[in-house]
Amino acid sequence: MRANWLAKSAMQIQSFRAIKARTKTDSSFQTPEQRRLLRGSETFTAQMSALQRVVSDTGSSGRDRELANRQIAILDELVRETDRRPTRKEADQLKVSDGYKQLLTIAEGQFKVLKASSFPNAIGGGAGLMAD
Repeated sequence: MRANWLAKSAMQIQSFRAIKARTKTDSSFQTPEQRRLLRGSETFTAQMSALQRVVSDTGSSGRDRELANRQIAILDELVRETDRRPTRKEADQLKVSDGYKQLLTIAEGQFKVLKASSFPNAIGGGAGLMAD
């Protein structure tokens, strides 16, 4: 249980950091390894799949499909291979985009749920750090 929780927690933290690293304008800019981890993360793939379903759903309104396409473009940008760091203006634009904010919110929320539901069990029971 503990090893499983630690692995899931590590992946959630890495996904969250990889998302945020894409907006860094200094040497902490997203690395190729972070892009690879993000591209393969459950958070990223689930969000991308959900958006692609909206685009392909003939029942979706044109506005919903347009919004989903814009968010897909942002997600693609987050994992696009590049060594060029964004300018401050580009980083700020990415930070306020719906796709970025939504993915970041999902990643953070998943980590908080994982942490709240698994942490007591991972450390040896529901009593917390002060047991015994």
